[in-house]
Amino acid sequence: MHRIKLFLLIIILSLLFMPVIDIILVRWKTPSIIENLLQAEGCVLEIGKIEKEKIHVLIQVEDPTFYENNGWDFDSPGAGFTTISQAVGKQIYFNRFQPGIRKIRLLYLSRFALSPVVSKNDIITVFMNYAYLGNNNGLEIYGFEKASKSYFKKPFDSLTNNEYLSLIAMLISPNEFHVIRHSDKNMERVRRIKNLLQGKGKPLNWKDVELEGCK
Repeated sequence: MHRIKLFLLIIILSLLFMPVIDIILVRWKTPSIIENLLQAEGCVLEIGKIEKEKIHVLIQVEDPTFYENNGWDFDSPGAGFTTISQAVGKQIYFNRFQPGIRKIRLLYLSRFALSPVVSKNDIITVFMNYAYLGNNNGLEIYGFEKASKSYFKKPFDSLTNNEYLSLIAMLISPNEFHVIRHSDKNMERVRRIKNLLQGKGKPLNWKDVELEGCK
């Protein structure tokens, strides 16, 4: 009996300390991971050269408290359960993120390993350059620049407002709201996003990522 209790105690202590060790190790590596992404050939969009209004729109739709939160936001209407910081965390901390228990790890790494050591500008830069934006002609598309060229045959800075919003509309579920294969669903989501931005509607609650309150 004594051995069983000791064994259970070791397991409990291990479960308590594992996240702390994980955070320490990952936090130490995070700055170099981000720096490598920023210096990579695929990182073509620079935060200082992107129109401020485009960044504002993206944040308003995807993560309204981006500049104030520390990777967590469980209150903002329509924000869902994933902030921009967590979206970046999925990309850099997981080979292929799957919902479930990994969400817990994503939460604590985004809050304690990513947000404290990476600037907001770097986080949004990585997001805009590496966000998954669907599959086109058998090729997976990552980043707004590649998506612009793949779907609209033009560079990102030449997109019209509607074209840009159609890419933002894809972020929630890139293939379900695909700008080509599911253009009707994409256009409907763009319409709701416009209503949100113009104050003609507001999400019903934090879970309303479909923007039902902005029909």
